[in-house]
Amino acid sequence: MASMYLEDYKEGLIRTVGEYIVEENEIFEFARRWDPEPFHLDVEDAKSSVFGGLVASSTHILAIRSWLIHKLPDRTELIAGLGFNHLWFVAPVRPEDRLSLTIETIENRVSKTKPDRGIVKNKLTLTNQKGEIVLTSQEVILVARRFSKS
Repeated sequence: MASMYLEDYKEGLIRTVGEYIVEENEIFEFARRWDPEPFHLDVEDAKSSVFGGLVASSTHILAIRSWLIHKLPDRTELIAGLGFNHLWFVAPVRPEDRLSLTIETIENRVSKTKPDRGIVKNKLTLTNQKGEIVLTSQEVILVARRFSKS
């Protein structure tokens, strides 16, 4: 597995990974433990909800997004995750949806105080099998540099 350092995250770099198939029983299991709302737990209750059917929890969708990141063919020399910006759940995720993730680098810079690392800002877009966007966000991560410049 190849490593990606700060220098590899050029603005406009696009990486895609997928797919992940969301199973109905997984939606139930996740919701029972982490987000026990009726529209995540019961098909009949979900039909009368604003969603009109069973949907995955937002936390579950974030977990899938993280799982997909770890399936990329390269490994980020990650020091730490720093945060999320502009996190939007655009459309519901339903049983049997096939999700794919696209990551676009929108910024990178060397740390002002620690030259052995830098900050990368990525735009993440999670889409279903119809090409519909289900989640968008920006992530900010701290990444090691390949060559430290003092």
